[in-house]
Amino acid sequence: MPLAPARLAIPLTMLAALVGLAVLPARVAAAPVVTVTEQSVENNFPGGIEWTISFDSSIEEPVGALRYKFEPFGITSTAETECTADGCTAMLEYPPVYIPPFTNISYFWEIEDLREDVTENADPVVTDTEQFVYDDSRFEWQQITADPVLLHYYDGSEDDMRELLEASEGTVERWAELFGASIDFPVQVVVYRNLGDMRDALPIGTPAGEGGIFVCGQQSAADIVVVVYDGCGLSSADVLRHELTHLVIEEALRGPFGDIPLWLNEGAAVYSQESPGDYEAAVNAGIRSDDLLTINQLSSRQNDPDNVIEFYGQSWSIVSYLIETYGEEKFAELFALYKDGTTNDNAFQTVYGFDLLGLEDEWRESVGLEARDREPGNGGTQGTPESSESTAPAADDGGGSDALLAIIVGGATLGLVAALVILGVFLTRRMSKPAG
Repeated sequence: MPLAPARLAIPLTMLAALVGLAVLPARVAAAPVVTVTEQSVENNFPGGIEWTISFDSSIEEPVGALRYKFEPFGITSTAETECTADGCTAMLEYPPVYIPPFTNISYFWEIEDLREDVTENADPVVTDTEQFVYDDSRFEWQQITADPVLLHYYDGSEDDMRELLEASEGTVERWAELFGASIDFPVQVVVYRNLGDMRDALPIGTPAGEGGIFVCGQQSAADIVVVVYDGCGLSSADVLRHELTHLVIEEALRGPFGDIPLWLNEGAAVYSQESPGDYEAAVNAGIRSDDLLTINQLSSRQNDPDNVIEFYGQSWSIVSYLIETYGEEKFAELFALYKDGTTNDNAFQTVYGFDLLGLEDEWRESVGLEARDREPGNGGTQGTPESSESTAPAADDGGGSDALLAIIVGGATLGLVAALVILGVFLTRRMSKPAG
């Protein structure tokens, strides 16, 4: 039986919809899986790293990303990446991202098709995670180890390097036990023969003899210290003890709150040295003339060569006073409070019964000086501006010196200028700053 004409009619709204579909852009199937054919990584020390990946795929405009992480404490980040139809290149350049020698970097690639004209985007292709050690490619490196330290060197005898390692043996263990810190990762020690060789391994802006200031070593990352073996006027063993102390302190304070005054960090590091060297002579000269940095000045880095050695000497003297007067256990209690995020004055008041100004006065009295004359309600010193310019050059124990050779040792955090230059590395790992 024939159908009635009304049954054959197509509603106008449906017809319009069909016509609309006819003019939509054609959508294609999801992109096929990318087949990786080759990967490579190039060390451009000290300028950074270049990664490349090649692949077979029908994707005309692939989107790629190189994901990397500075081990052991970094966060996964993305390097600047450019892609063509058959591969991608990624760069991590310095500046801005400072990478210390012997940084261990884990990385992997993500390749995907993000076109809007596909019916369904395929899942990204993710390569296996690889490891790359960014060493100083100028030299042929050798290694010796004494758990937890792995020492890298390129010059000098193995006997000399073992002697250096043995001289610092116990530094990590001593402070880690005192502070309750767990050093469960290899501590990388990178030994350069001289200051000239070490210069390219340090961040741009690190003092390299300007104004008589030298850096003999530096804690460059949470797991890496860089030291010089010859030509710094301070024994390489003491430089290493100093830097290893910074490393343990950083680990002991690891967390969202831990931060301590600069003088406390540096004073503990000098206290680890077998000898305070010129630092002791400088603070003794300041004590004789009562021309010392205030406790507030000690909390900021001194870039004036006239103040640098005195800063280290005074920091060492105050830390020595705390430990030798009140004991190591109270010193450890102080650090535990800092890790929990307390204020400076509260930390010292809780552990020792005095605040920072009280500490300054007590220490001054211990070396035969009177307490500072402060204006009421003001933490500063009457007649003494809170500036590094208020301190005279340090002298030797004889009371005078024709010229100041300021030799500093790198430490747990970078100075302000260096920190701005290497901001990228602080976004990817917990580093610390030079110091001394």
